[in-house]
Amino acid sequence: MPPHVPRRDVPIAAAIGVAIALAALTYFFLSDQKHALLVLLAVEIVGGREAGIPAGMSQGLDWRQSALAVSFIELTSLFLLFPLLVALAAGLHKVSWLERHLVRAQEYARRNPDVDVLALGALTFMPFLPVGALTSVLIGELLRLPSRWLLPTLAAALVLANVLMAWATARVISFFPDPQLVAAAMTALLLLGAGIAWLIHRVRSRREEARAP
Repeated sequence: MPPHVPRRDVPIAAAIGVAIALAALTYFFLSDQKHALLVLLAVEIVGGREAGIPAGMSQGLDWRQSALAVSFIELTSLFLLFPLLVALAAGLHKVSWLERHLVRAQEYARRNPDVDVLALGALTFMPFLPVGALTSVLIGELLRLPSRWLLPTLAAALVLANVLMAWATARVISFFPDPQLVAAAMTALLLLGAGIAWLIHRVRSRREEARAP
């Protein structure tokens, strides 16, 4: 998008981020499990949802509370930092030597349907990857993917991933009460799911390459 064209998504994202942050603070101060929420927050910041959700549940949170708390954390970061990531991407596009590489990357993205907003959203389901929602925003901006779909897709993927993670963790806890065993079991399940997703992606890509003229 040319820099002279005003972007309505930036102030809208900032306003949504402020609203989510206020809702998160209200939820925290009205909760009678502040210690458990602080433990979840600290562990989630360091290790992501894969570690934060089991840690919160080990302190007494149920799966719904854990999913909501992690979603508050991640959505607040996503929406509040979106304007900064847009500005960073715009600045990187002004670097001449980098812009040449970005142009080639944009052309590749246009030629390959697997490089799209949904692909970036799918990355949020994979454990322990450096490509999280914030990095996906930056990648999407650098590739000039449709911004009107990027943020909603990533936000929906975050919430869905958190709900599935918390629900699955609750099921695992019924078999492995020890939080460390829960974390290990969830990591194994997520890695297995990531591997299956990668295989599906490769099969689909090869089929599309075979159909291409």
